[in-house]
Amino acid sequence: SATFTSANHDNSNFTATFSPIFLWKLNDRLFFEGETEFEIEDTDTIVNLEYAHLSYVLNDYLTLGAGKFLSPMNIFVERYEPKWINKLPDTPLAIYDGILPETNVGVQLRGAVPIGTTRLNYALYTANTPRFSSDEAGHLEFDNFTSLSDAKEVGGRIGFLPFDWLEVGYGAQTGHVTGEGIQNDPRSTQQAVDVEIHRHSDLLKGNVALLAQYAWSNTQDLVYDDDTTLGYRNHRSGGYIQASYRPRELSDLLNKFEFIVRADQSKSPTNEPDAFDEKRLTFGLDYWLTSATVVKAAYELDDCNHGEPNHNAILLQFATGL
Repeated sequence: SATFTSANHDNSNFTATFSPIFLWKLNDRLFFEGETEFEIEDTDTIVNLEYAHLSYVLNDYLTLGAGKFLSPMNIFVERYEPKWINKLPDTPLAIYDGILPETNVGVQLRGAVPIGTTRLNYALYTANTPRFSSDEAGHLEFDNFTSLSDAKEVGGRIGFLPFDWLEVGYGAQTGHVTGEGIQNDPRSTQQAVDVEIHRHSDLLKGNVALLAQYAWSNTQDLVYDDDTTLGYRNHRSGGYIQASYRPRELSDLLNKFEFIVRADQSKSPTNEPDAFDEKRLTFGLDYWLTSATVVKAAYELDDCNHGEPNHNAILLQFATGL
């Protein structure tokens, strides 16, 4: 992908990323999936291991996985983050930024079962616990590649499909926060609800989609000095709702275009140092060259409180995937 961003109070900038995904079928039951990301930052090329995990199919309804995997409770990251799938050039607020994990390092069980004409999918996992961030007071770091204690977090998600075009889900995880300087043993809990609708509309002569997710992160009082006088409770929340429409049957001129609108917000504790709430409204227009190659244009209205300036932005992106 290649992206251009021009935002108020920031320098305009070009960026580029390359994220190859490796898929390996060892036999009929054993699979490997991994992704690395190469991106340019300042004068360097940054290489990240996005995920890498082995999966073993136990039966038709249950699969065992282990390694670094995309967090099942963060449905946007697991399904829509790749730039050739994400319909807008940037990602929603709150789904990242220490409110929800992007990945977990541990083991998971997941699968799906039919229930009459409906379907239920599920995931259950245990992983390393998040860390308390020393750089941003009260924030959590989910890049917990090395555990700082014997404690582990547990989490999961349940998704229900009453129809093949509608899914509603709920995910949660909980565990004790670790980190240098913490004098107590606080527990942190993250929760998220999500809705997905993908449907063809005869009335609109095209495809419509609605994605929504809201998340809460609650951490008990952190005490991180020797005389137990410095600390505070960290409650953060936020989410997004996004609607899109592609007029596939309206006309030959418009069938490759897609129209998108997204509203998102992030809320921080009022007593958190340098904290501010943020709301955005983004309008986007995509042109699909192929089913996996897209040119995107978007205008983003940004509203910050606590005296922070807005960062209204124009975003352009060219992305492709296989």
